[in-house]
Amino acid sequence: MTTSMGRPVRLQERVAYWTGAAYAGGVAGILALIAVAAGWRGSDLPAQLFRVELLRRNGFVLWDSQWFAGHSTLNYSVLSPVLGALTGPVALGAVCGVVSAILFDRLLRDGFGSAAWFGSLWFAVATVTNLIVGRVTFGLGVTFALGALVALRHRQRTIAIICALCCGLASPVAGLFLAIAFAAWGWARSSDMKPATRRTPSAPCIVTLRCRLVYRPNRR
Repeated sequence: MTTSMGRPVRLQERVAYWTGAAYAGGVAGILALIAVAAGWRGSDLPAQLFRVELLRRNGFVLWDSQWFAGHSTLNYSVLSPVLGALTGPVALGAVCGVVSAILFDRLLRDGFGSAAWFGSLWFAVATVTNLIVGRVTFGLGVTFALGALVALRHRQRTIAIICALCCGLASPVAGLFLAIAFAAWGWARSSDMKPATRRTPSAPCIVTLRCRLVYRPNRR
């Protein structure tokens, strides 16, 4: 009897758990469609388009002399031009906004429950700003950063480290912000952990810091 009565409860909890994520993703998706249909293009988008076209024409290159006095292609982003070449930078920015809104909702609701609905929707609305301005590189890094935080929240440390590495490769600035978040999380938990395990939470932080040092951005 307990099991049969418990199943509907668990089903309702699951539906409620993902309802907020659906709302957040829907809001981010609708705003992204509006931005694309209205043709809103920011000052950062030409840089995204240039790097995508550079990859499409010449493949993966380490140095480009066509942009001002020349620049290293790695210090801006490693993953964004690759993914942008497959989907287009505008579509990539839109997808990143939707996925980020869903992940942020999961992160908030795991910590604050249903009271997090306003913050979740506010963040979902804010995701469209990256698309409007053209910050595709940073938007991609934020998506990986939120994925790392959600994975760490659920104690999936391998996934968290992979997402942290991808975050730094997508956007060194987002990687630095994630490193700060991991450092703060590890510092807050250090008093509750055994000395032998205190170094574990800092592993993703080290990964993202290394990405920041190796791939120093010009603007991103």
